[in-house]
Amino acid sequence: MNLLNAFGLLNMINEGGADYQKEYKEYIIAHKERVEQFAEWLLTNLPDLFENVDTDDFIELIAEHDESKFSEEEFEPYAKKWHLDGIKTPEYEAA
Repeated sequence: MNLLNAFGLLNMINEGGADYQKEYKEYIIAHKERVEQFAEWLLTNLPDLFENVDTDDFIELIAEHDESKFSEEEFEPYAKKWHLDGIKTPEYEAA
């Protein structure tokens, strides 16, 4: 994807984009929230699991979870596959 196309994609995402892009963006945000909630539940309810774990690193890892889904390499192929046509394109496979 060239720089001009990437810029256009980012603008579409920020402005809501096509319906399938908006649906996928909302899905990613909701998924990240669920992962963070589950991580908090684990830390609170099963602290023994984290006996030998740096919890600051764990929290940072959770916060970064799936950020790559917003990258130009992943966003459009994933959005099309999961919220438009269901087709596994070469771009989807690469992502």
